[in-house]
Amino acid sequence: ASLFFTAAQSRAEFQDGHELTRVFRQSDQDFIELLNRVRTGEPSDSDLIRLNGRHRSLAGAPPAGTSILTTTNAVASRMNRLALDQLPGSVAILEAKLSGSLQKQYDNLLIKHQGNPDQLEQALESAFPAPVRLMIKPGARVIMVKNDARKRWVNGTAATVVALGSSGLSIVIGQQTYLIERETWERVEYDFADGRFVRRVAGAFAQYPIRLAWALTIHKSQGQSLDKACVDLAGGAFAPGQTYVALSRCRSFEGLFLQSPLEATDVFADSHIRDYYGSLERG
Repeated sequence: ASLFFTAAQSRAEFQDGHELTRVFRQSDQDFIELLNRVRTGEPSDSDLIRLNGRHRSLAGAPPAGTSILTTTNAVASRMNRLALDQLPGSVAILEAKLSGSLQKQYDNLLIKHQGNPDQLEQALESAFPAPVRLMIKPGARVIMVKNDARKRWVNGTAATVVALGSSGLSIVIGQQTYLIERETWERVEYDFADGRFVRRVAGAFAQYPIRLAWALTIHKSQGQSLDKACVDLAGGAFAPGQTYVALSRCRSFEGLFLQSPLEATDVFADSHIRDYYGSLERG
């Protein structure tokens, strides 16, 4: 976002700005106004007191089915593994199928991060659209990581795995059960030959389009609407707008929980974005 607002072309072409004000995720006007103040990095003291009333020691333990939002991949992965271990039965490990340049990229990452499993896991998650090694059991909470061609779900839709079979995985979204198979992502390159560009598939990655989702990074939660969420800002927020994104995933204030108290330093916005919103208010 900061790059957009600082780009010369953006400043030249978007002088006549318009702010979208209708909120679809939340309906409580007090909560909406609180989130707006967090969004611009200007919460009041009473806002912080109200939010910290949702700290687990005050609000009680989050109910079952609460999604945990964390700042880092490592923390989310650790929480997901613990939750998976608590389910009955043995873990099924489903390996992705790689070819071409994507297989080479995977091999290079193995060499680069040899002896450091945490760095390797983070590098693989950043490099590929789905887990290279998908560890799964019936009962696992997941999110979809690719839009469905038949529009039954989108990237980020929450689901539960209910069965594993030779023909695929059965998942439940809402009240509906679906059978999913491996999806293929292609890396496409273009060669110039005989005066024209020729499309070439340089590599491919095939895997079931899901990722464990008892815990999610705040970044990956963007676009999601959650009935219950527990925000874990262990170590504090480190990016402008990060706290706003986490808090605003929740549909209601009552469904929001904090793993640790929120500090004023956790709530900040990029100065360029704040200035832009200020210019809209001034007309």
